Amino acid sequence: MDINKIDWNGIWREGAIFFGGQADKPTSWNRSAARWNTRQIESDYGKKVIEKLELRPDWTVLDVGAGTGLLTLPMAKACKHVTALDGASEMLRYLKQNAERQGVSIITCVNKLMGDTTIGVDIPKHDVVIASRSMGGSMTLELS
Repeated sequence: MDINKIDWNGIWREGAIFFGGQADKPTSWNRSAARWNTRQIESDYGKKVIEKLELRPDWTVLDVGAGTGLLTLPMAKACKHVTALDGASEMLRYLKQNAERQGVSIITCVNKLMGDTTIGVDIPKHDVVIASRSMGGSMTLELS
């Protein structure tokens, strides 16, 4: 199987239909934020992703669908600044708690949906955009 020929958006849409369209709504993510925060602590996914990125200390990073900070927190330790974009306020509440606990203070949290966000208007332009486990359907970030 050639990974470059997989229709990832099609797979996501099928999953969203299976979950009755609830999978990508802030209210659903708010209800599951505590569970995701616990999973973050137990998971090595974030560590594996960060190891593959060649982050620079002078970069600013936009983490789309940041959740509770699985990637946001380690990136903030390696970069100049990270903006955490997430439509679920509870996810960002946990992210802020986790950042405070780890002594990380260079994260800006933005509580907006990806599809409602315009880069250069709602948030500044960044050197790098990360969207891990967060892309789907026809949502796009508008660039000004």
